[in-house]
Amino acid sequence: MRDELKFTSRLGMVLVGTALALTGCSAGSPIAALERDAQPSDAWPGDTSMLEGFDPASVRNLGTHEGTDYFVLASEDRKSACIYRFSGDGSAEDGMGGCGGLEGGQVIVTVGALDTRMSLVADDAMVDDLLDTGWIRINQNVLIPAS
Repeated sequence: MRDELKFTSRLGMVLVGTALALTGCSAGSPIAALERDAQPSDAWPGDTSMLEGFDPASVRNLGTHEGTDYFVLASEDRKSACIYRFSGDGSAEDGMGGCGGLEGGQVIVTVGALDTRMSLVADDAMVDDLLDTGWIRINQNVLIPAS
């Protein structure tokens, strides 16, 4: 009986150790841009009040498409991320965006207002269904409907 308890105890420690090792390997954001060092082009173009509840140091420029700049940022607890778009002319008044959870989804958030729609997706997102319905991938993490 005593040997069975030792075996069960050791097995439990091995399983816990394995679980910790696996979760340690999976740490990090599903959006690699949030993990890279900030560049001058990552400067937030909008009103800083828009950053309330989010980590201002996490702002990353995801690129420009047809005169529109796309940005991603993470919440302070790194459980959600937002996508924002601004016109490339430096005007912050037209900024719009939305946020979604970072835990396990391929599409983190899809935002739509008036004639603007965009989706923030994980690095390895399988988005063939969106691409088949007329969306285009403008970079690894941003999809928009074809014009």
